[in-house]
Amino acid sequence: MRRLLRSVVMRERRSISLSHSSCNMVAGFSFGANVHVFVGAFVGGSAAFTLARVLPAVNQTPSLSLNSSDDPRSSQASEAEAAAHSIDRSSMAPAAAAGGNEEAAAVRVLGGRMSPFTMRARMALELRGVAYSLVEERFEPRKSDRLLAANPVYGKIPVLLLPDGRAICESAVIAHYVHEADHWPAATPSTLFPSDPYERAMHRFWTAYVDGTFWPALDAASLAPTPEARAKAAAEARAALLLLEEAFAARSGGGTFFSGGEAPGLLDIALGCFLPALRACERLSGAAMLDEATTPLLSKWSRSFVGVDAAKAVLPETDEVVGFTKFLQAKFGVALPN
Repeated sequence: MRRLLRSVVMRERRSISLSHSSCNMVAGFSFGANVHVFVGAFVGGSAAFTLARVLPAVNQTPSLSLNSSDDPRSSQASEAEAAAHSIDRSSMAPAAAAGGNEEAAAVRVLGGRMSPFTMRARMALELRGVAYSLVEERFEPRKSDRLLAANPVYGKIPVLLLPDGRAICESAVIAHYVHEADHWPAATPSTLFPSDPYERAMHRFWTAYVDGTFWPALDAASLAPTPEARAKAAAEARAALLLLEEAFAARSGGGTFFSGGEAPGLLDIALGCFLPALRACERLSGAAMLDEATTPLLSKWSRSFVGVDAAKAVLPETDEVVGFTKFLQAKFGVALPN
């Protein structure tokens, strides 16, 4: 019986792997001089509404919600299984590094410079003063053996590679690890999580809300196929921001950031990594999402956040994201007004 069950499980795993690989194998393109565009890296893995147009046989769901790199629904494996596992160091051949430190660091991040989830992981490292290098992953003609070895469960970015060969996947899990680990050389004390257990729980709750509700709406506000769908998504994104405005008032305690202090925490980088996409959406649509009239606290917070050294080191300029978004719109035939 045990042997029979094992056989069934292995067949299911192979089926899941093939389906998952199909859903997430996304083409890479060169955009501008040095920007490598990953349709999917930008959204942290795959956008359900985008890939439904590319792979209709795989994803028939009309929903505009995302299956992001941080969404455990994209696999039947548990988040704990994806969070940390050993990898074969022989598959980790040196690759071109960008961002972080100019010299290759022992700690590496597999990701994409334009991926918000990669930005989140990088900002966690930046805030702790951890030396690292960013290894740009290219998805064309196929995902790298390095990425598939580091994240065999999802095959998505970002992945934090430790010097001893272990890998940690999922941007929020990476931030948790960066906060808790005490082995970083010359690292600064972590401010990523509040000291109070209830406040830590609230930061985790609102981080999940940002990823599960706000980001899918914001992404669809730029990339949904029709003007009507984009307008609906933009309204949903604004509604989410109103709730986050209330969350900021409750959590910040009058401080500069959600953390309640003068340095950003987990919830700050969870929302802050989407600011470039938000500003690009505002510029392309001509309608504000963050403004002094409706979200005065978040408007002030956003200005403070982008001025933090960790954010300045990671976040791309709005013009670059606008160009990137236009590329995606053209690629997927987004209907734009004449």
